[in-house]
Amino acid sequence: MKLRLKELKADLREEIRHNFELQQTIDKLNERDSEQAVRLSNGAVDSRKDYQDDSLENAKLLIIEKEEELRRKDEEITQLRQKSSDLEQTIEQQSDSPERVNKIASLEAKIVELVEEKTQMISRLQSEETAAVAEKDQRISQLVGELETAQNDLREARNRIQELGEKEEEINNLHSVIAELRSSLATAKKEKEESEWHLGEHKEWLSNSKEKVAYLQNQLNILNDPDRLAVLPSSPKMRPILENLNADESAKAQVSFFFI
Repeated sequence: MKLRLKELKADLREEIRHNFELQQTIDKLNERDSEQAVRLSNGAVDSRKDYQDDSLENAKLLIIEKEEELRRKDEEITQLRQKSSDLEQTIEQQSDSPERVNKIASLEAKIVELVEEKTQMISRLQSEETAAVAEKDQRISQLVGELETAQNDLREARNRIQELGEKEEEINNLHSVIAELRSSLATAKKEKEESEWHLGEHKEWLSNSKEKVAYLQNQLNILNDPDRLAVLPSSPKMRPILENLNADESAKAQVSFFFI
């Protein structure tokens, strides 16, 4: 009977140890949820906040539920500890009756059952905690990736805008250069046309002057030598000159004056 009581005490100590481990697990889950809440509150993507808040709220509700279940287990353990203490006080006064042995066996079985339930609950809680943390980490990684992609797109857009601004400035400069070249070309064409016109006038004047000199020289020769026949120029340009000279009685004086 005393041996069974020692075993019962050992089981109670083991149950207390498991209870402490479960409490540590719950505290750790609360701490991770707090860290996740801080990380999400500092995130740059506000459009995902509602989804993260819902996940955090569900995790908190799960923790509250597990804490309530743990509290009930603690109450059962306390009751068993009290019963064990009562048995220890009365063990010397009572005989090892079959009823007492069966009661102790029932208590031991109940303790084993509670320990097993507690172990399963701890395992299940740890699995749920791991899955929740993994899901949150994956979601955070996805949001960070989306944020980095958006930042890269923004940088590329700014670079393209800057490049377009530079190209627009180059195009405007080219338009200015083209306008200046067109203006210079128009001026050069105008100057060329004026030069060609003046050159044509000079050529015509020079040609007329040469024919006039030849004619006057010929007339001078005729005046100096009446017996010499002069061949009159047949140029159409000289016909008005010839007519004027033939009609002018003072041609000789003019010719003499021209060569003085």
